[in-house]
Amino acid sequence: MFDEINCEMVIIEKQLYHKETPPINKATHKTQIKVDILVDSLDKIDEDEMVFTTKFSVRMKWYV
Repeated sequence: MFDEINCEMVIIEKQLYHKETPPINKATHKTQIKVDILVDSLDKIDEDEMVFTTKFSVRMKWYV
């Protein structure tokens, strides 16, 4: 895709990443997930090239 040219990979800090399987509601077979995104900084905005650099945190909480 054109919009993915020159994109960089997301770097996940292994010591902060915990992979777990969320619980599943047996009645609905679904898991409700709350996602919060906190933008720490928004830098290097280039309107001509339509690109920007950002640092952000993502927090997810699941519950049944």
